[in-house]
Amino acid sequence: MTGTQQDFQRTSLRYRFDDSDMDTFFAGAMGWSKAGGLDAGELFAVAQGIVDGDGESWTREFHAHARRQRAVADDRLARGRWRSAAEALLKSAAAVRSAWQFCAPGPELTRLLGETRATFREAVGLFGWPAQFFGVPYDNAELPALLLRAPDPAAPTLVVVGGADSALENLFFTIGRGAWERGFNVAIVDLPGSNATALDGLHWTGESERPVGATIDALLRRGVDPAGLVLVGFSLGGYWATRAAAHEPRLAACVASTPFPRPRELFGSAAVAAAGERGAARRNTAALLWKGGATSMPELAARMDTWIADPADVHCPFLSIAGGAEPTVLMRQALDWHERLDVPRKDLIVYDQATGADAHCQLNNPTLMTQDITDWITDTLHTTE
Repeated sequence: MTGTQQDFQRTSLRYRFDDSDMDTFFAGAMGWSKAGGLDAGELFAVAQGIVDGDGESWTREFHAHARRQRAVADDRLARGRWRSAAEALLKSAAAVRSAWQFCAPGPELTRLLGETRATFREAVGLFGWPAQFFGVPYDNAELPALLLRAPDPAAPTLVVVGGADSALENLFFTIGRGAWERGFNVAIVDLPGSNATALDGLHWTGESERPVGATIDALLRRGVDPAGLVLVGFSLGGYWATRAAAHEPRLAACVASTPFPRPRELFGSAAVAAAGERGAARRNTAALLWKGGATSMPELAARMDTWIADPADVHCPFLSIAGGAEPTVLMRQALDWHERLDVPRKDLIVYDQATGADAHCQLNNPTLMTQDITDWITDTLHTTE
């Protein structure tokens, strides 16, 4: 690959910012609105105070809005308007989640991670949803997890994992609420290195079948039907999904957006190195290295030498998803992965710009992505919503 900026594009359109990383995560925050995140007017109002490419101003403005929504929630709750209070708290959680996107490791990031977690849990509790927060025992620590239970105990269970920038909370906005409202059990777990797990000494692992297997063990102890386990992975989670599908026999099916069986090819590229040296991405890169347990991108890439998933080892149905604006290396890997799969059922969806879902992980139209994933699972497992 050439290592140009185009090799690491994630959207085809400019939504608000010239800084490509900032614009990507702004579009992602817009995609959360249907699931209870910030509405468009709020987001563009927040953006007015952000200096393009300046991660510190991004954190400041989003956190300020999180505090405003907290004040709204407190006022509504004092007046007995619990539903309005719950909605404001969920918006506060979404805002503080966005706030830490460009925050380097340190006390401020630690505080914001904790605030996101606490506010999100408070909102879920106030809504009264059938939700369980629990820890998955793993390597002398615990992986934070959330289980949203469907009315039907025999409903399939989506086991959702994110990628380099993901956290349990934003995965709820991306797919969790939408899939649960369509009648699925939804289990979201922070794999090692995700969210705040690095504070417990957990970092990204190439052997994702281990934490995924531990998560399945924990779900089975909670009475989840073992016949309907479907792993769904996003971004770097697309690697973790391909790897786990090759080694975890209890999966009934697997979905990846984007299938990413050889992550070293991206993380070792000049494009990633260049992205980490410009604009808001500088602070984000420091956080990624912290999550990965490395001190430099070359070191992190070298650790990924053995991170490989082989499609020949996969035996369950598989849905591969990609956006037309994917980085070149991801699109190439996704198409190759799909072509080489030999499973009972395999399907490929590539979204073009007209769908509004062509960005990496469909962050610009998660509703369409959620519809397609849940409908595919329903068809594949012969279930009904």
